[in-house]
Amino acid sequence: MNSRPDPAYSVRDISLIALLAAGGMVFKAAVGPAALAFCRQVNLPGGVVMGGVYMMWVVLGRAFTHKPFSATLVGAVQAGLGWVMGTIGPTGPTMLLSFVLPGLAADATVRAAGGGSRAGAGAGAFTLPVALAAGAAANAIGVGMRSYFFLHLPLPAWLGSVAIGAISGATGGAMAWVVQRKVRAALPGTL
Repeated sequence: MNSRPDPAYSVRDISLIALLAAGGMVFKAAVGPAALAFCRQVNLPGGVVMGGVYMMWVVLGRAFTHKPFSATLVGAVQAGLGWVMGTIGPTGPTMLLSFVLPGLAADATVRAAGGGSRAGAGAGAFTLPVALAAGAAANAIGVGMRSYFFLHLPLPAWLGSVAIGAISGATGGAMAWVVQRKVRAALPGTL
């Protein structure tokens, strides 16, 4: 029996990716300004504090679809939605990178950890440690990129923001793991 996920995206997978991206953008629009106001007071990128919750949506994309690059696609759709909604902010076209690179980091982490197969499918299952690592990697990349390119933080501050971002991202990964387990329990056999 082959435990590797089917690489073809189904309509269900594409719908989940779109819904998760939209959910993440709605959450970001609702909560983001308050988090950004706090982070500006302490000269940190907004994703340091709330990035874990932002990355939860990206990690859920991979957790629900088990498809290669699904977290990346959630990020790409979020970038497109941000562009359409007019929330690109001061980053302009580089916003695409700030959404896609964390998705790539999450996908690469899940792939490296062997967590791409369906939950409960053995050693390759989407486990809590895999979710923690995927969220941490995604947010560390996002925070690190923004801290370096947009805030031009000195190295000690950059390292601190990346470390805090990774912790926040790991929290988001844990939230994604809990959400996917609850959804799978409530809707057995559907995801």
